[in-house]
Amino acid sequence: MYKGPERRKYKRVQGPFHVDFKSLTPEGQANAFCGTDIIGAHDVGAGGIRFKSKNPVNPGALVYLQISFPLFTSPVNCIGRVLRVDQLSYSKWYFVAAVFTEITTEEREKLDTAIETYYSEKG
Repeated sequence: MYKGPERRKYKRVQGPFHVDFKSLTPEGQANAFCGTDIIGAHDVGAGGIRFKSKNPVNPGALVYLQISFPLFTSPVNCIGRVLRVDQLSYSKWYFVAAVFTEITTEEREKLDTAIETYYSEKG
């Protein structure tokens, strides 16, 4: 795990929050449903997300994401590209890191509001 200075452009918050995701074909069509995760070991920022999955997802793959935050009524919907997948040494789960590649202005604003609200509550 990287221990150097923070290189991220955006703030990140750690869960708990709920993530549904589907893998997509290179043309953007949905493949089979991949998974849901509500474990609190995720983190998300305006630029991307890291979540756990029982199914490995190939780096470079596109994924459709629905991210639900506590106290928010509608989830954030976007598409991301998988940057890396790390199998957890103590289980058959994987950490999947993805960068957001397609997110509307409205969804980005929802995400920013959720992150800022979460920061102020954890503050």
